[in-house]
Amino acid sequence: MKNFLLFFFVLIFLNSSFSQQLPNLPIPLGAGTCEVWNDSIYHFGGSNNWAGTICYPRVYKFDGTSWAYHDSIPDNNMWGVTSVLVGDDVYLLGAWPYGPELNRRYNLLNTGGWVYLAESPNTYHTWGITAEVLNGIIYLFNPDGECFAYDIAADIWSNRTFNSATGTRDLSSILYQNEVYVIGWDDSTFYKYTPRIKLALVQWELLII
Repeated sequence: MKNFLLFFFVLIFLNSSFSQQLPNLPIPLGAGTCEVWNDSIYHFGGSNNWAGTICYPRVYKFDGTSWAYHDSIPDNNMWGVTSVLVGDDVYLLGAWPYGPELNRRYNLLNTGGWVYLAESPNTYHTWGITAEVLNGIIYLFNPDGECFAYDIAADIWSNRTFNSATGTRDLSSILYQNEVYVIGWDDSTFYKYTPRIKLALVQWELLII
């Protein structure tokens, strides 16, 4: 009986310690993007449904306790937007319906500090793109296997070695040990992209089919 009571109280403790009901976003949102800065989560953009019927050019902030409206975004291309965080700046890239080439910077220290930057060579894919940043360069990948590099300091885009794989518009990526791992082409292919200083040495490696 004593062991049973101990087990029962342990279950109550675990449930109270690890189960936490988190607050919902203020409105239904999907296909937006999030970044973490200064111990808060910032949610950018999104839409009310998969079709992108209504896009919301808004920024919401979660401080660990509740969500609150934080700021507005000066354009309505918010479905499928992707982002990278560089210091105190968030770069929003692409998005449906009319912004495949868009590149805008938002400064988290100064609310309302939006700047539109050089447009990317990604002229077709409004969503399904993915991006990572390394050493002051943002690498943008789209479902056609195209890779573009944005030099943050110079505000200049350049073409990089393209991948031979193409596929659906649902790429995902992660930066790991100074290499970018990308998945989503043809739904199953998994590639590693290795940025180099010299363009001729940029390389792709197929990991899994």
